Amino acid sequence: MKIALYTLFVLAVSTSSYSQVSGVIQDANSKKPIPYANIAVYNSSKGTSANANGVFTISDVSFKDTIVISAVGYEKVFHKLETVSSNLYLKPKLYQIPELEVSNNNASIVKVIEPFKKRSKVAFYINYLGSPWMNGRIFHYSPEYSKTPFIKEIRVLSKSKITGAKFNLRLLNVSDAGAPEEDLLTENLIVEVPKGTHKSSIDISKYRLQFPPSGICFALEWLIIDENIYYFGRKSPDSGERKSRFEPKFGLLELGDESNSWTYLGGSWHSKKELGGPISNKDLAIEILLSN
Repeated sequence: MKIALYTLFVLAVSTSSYSQVSGVIQDANSKKPIPYANIAVYNSSKGTSANANGVFTISDVSFKDTIVISAVGYEKVFHKLETVSSNLYLKPKLYQIPELEVSNNNASIVKVIEPFKKRSKVAFYINYLGSPWMNGRIFHYSPEYSKTPFIKEIRVLSKSKITGAKFNLRLLNVSDAGAPEEDLLTENLIVEVPKGTHKSSIDISKYRLQFPPSGICFALEWLIIDENIYYFGRKSPDSGERKSRFEPKFGLLELGDESNSWTYLGGSWHSKKELGGPISNKDLAIEILLSN
């Protein structure tokens, strides 16, 4: 049984109530780091990602704040920063794997859902805006999928100024209320994209994951890590630093009233219609391949 141990410590304590908090996320049994966890300040746009070594740092936070730690394969944890000297143990999620029906039909049938072309229908590219957020798109089940029930491949449209930018692809079930809920897989799907505009294909056939009757949410998680930083513009005469942002950007489609987009922010999911803004009626450019 795996248990995640969160060892948190304060790097700097100022005379004010704000400071910088760093931590290392480890597995208590193996002592190996848990990479790419999402660390959000509850009900806030602040937060960060753990890197590949499980290390994270959050600046300008108050000890009255609560952080929300989300890692694939583990239960979500809420932790008050005023108790940062303690160790946190994150219990693993218990997954119920349904029995699979094995077909004797050797013929392969493939169905493509929501196909798109790289340069058609794309209305906008969205990038990281300073928060440890995820953008998700819900796909509803249709009876016609019964002939091709397995999710074979997921295709995502991205644009990047650097080579090798990474993002985490998360697959979540949909609650009775119609919102993204729990991870369906027990491990991260870290995707690297090349420089430029690219349609990435992620093969998940090994998981034998069937399209859930309640629907499924495909969430793209920005990773706030050094490898994803893109520097641009001239150096500031005051700080000597250049402007920067985290790559990649993701393509959005104009779907109007059919939009079913969600954003993970401040430790919880919000519908785009709830948040409003210019992209509230746009969905991620995601294509799904189903097979039998």
